[in-house]
Amino acid sequence: MHARSAICLLILLIAALLLPAAGAEAEVVGELGCAGGAGERCRPLADPGTPADDSGTALAGLGSPGAPVDDLAAALERLAVAGDPVVADAAQAEALAILEGTPLARRAYSGIPLLNWNAPAKLRTVPAGGTVEISEVRFPDHAISDTWLLEFADPSQPYTIRYRVAELGGVAGGELKPAPLLADGETRMGSTHAALLPLVAPELPTGTLDASRFTRGRGLAAGGRESTRVAEQVVEVRMPAPGLTRGRQAAQGRTLRASGPGRPGRGAPRARAPRAPAQGPRQALTGLRGTT
Repeated sequence: MHARSAICLLILLIAALLLPAAGAEAEVVGELGCAGGAGERCRPLADPGTPADDSGTALAGLGSPGAPVDDLAAALERLAVAGDPVVADAAQAEALAILEGTPLARRAYSGIPLLNWNAPAKLRTVPAGGTVEISEVRFPDHAISDTWLLEFADPSQPYTIRYRVAELGGVAGGELKPAPLLADGETRMGSTHAALLPLVAPELPTGTLDASRFTRGRGLAAGGRESTRVAEQVVEVRMPAPGLTRGRQAAQGRTLRASGPGRPGRGAPRARAPRAPAQGPRQALTGLRGTT
């Protein structure tokens, strides 16, 4: 009897040590991504069937659903067969922009380099009690982000992470699983999911029309209305004071089969320092371009 009581007491003590400290919980702020339809927190991603017939306003509100690896392959293919220097230069510039992270219009991955080569550019400083934005794009078997490490101006204050997440290249149905990384000094206390947030978007009107002989046969002279369920979504999560999550912590670091920052099933997110290539992507592609 005494042995059983001692075991129960030990279990309770261990559980108390592993439970998050008061005020160490994370919570979702505001509406989840596309729950309220297209808007500031939700940008539809789609390639209209007949863009020449659509309004400029509708087209300007859409992003591309293409994955960076697919867009890079298409750009390199155009570069390889280009007979016109103008076409070749445009293809080369697009390929370099995808590799280096130069902004590209309409691309959800704009500004996020496909090559993991510039670590200092992925360090984010969180203002005291403020908000930091982290962009992540997911495509088959991969996820890339513009952030791999957070540094805090005031570790004693809670902060907010504004996630901007897009699923591209046919990926759909993922989840965002934010979790605080709890620690007491050098002692790790484990972590739990703050939320399991589905990223499946509702049907979103694109504001574009697809015209064909079939729509005309149905009496729709201007074309049928198009919609998409692919989107770039914004989710805000209020996190506990980083004094409970270490003053400096990894925010990303996964490249394969990622389903959300801070998955406790694989431990704390690890910062993997990008490897500097022997020659940069610009030199490599310039060499490829030099013979065309």
